[in-house]
Amino acid sequence: MTNATKQLADAKKLLRKKRLGPGTTRYDRFCQARDIKCRDLARFSGYTSHYHRGVRNGLHVPTMKFVAAAVRAVRKITGDNSITANQLFPLDDDDDEEYEEIRSPLTV
Repeated sequence: MTNATKQLADAKKLLRKKRLGPGTTRYDRFCQARDIKCRDLARFSGYTSHYHRGVRNGLHVPTMKFVAAAVRAVRKITGDNSITANQLFPLDDDDDEEYEEIRSPLTV
């Protein structure tokens, strides 16, 4: 195994360890509590269900455009217009590390 191949394998292991998994993000807990499915979010937001699942499981960092689309979709699905983006995502929490940036050791 060459040195570059070993570094790549180590980077993949590190990325696997950093994944949060289901039920650990605020967005996922909110959707689970209200029985909101990724396919319904996809239908109303314009993003794929795969991307929603990735954000819910902490694999993708949500962009502001995605946050706005997700809030609109959740409001449509639940019929509750009082839902805010901060209820779904940690926008103003400095100590919340749900979506800490995942960096590969190869891109230092």
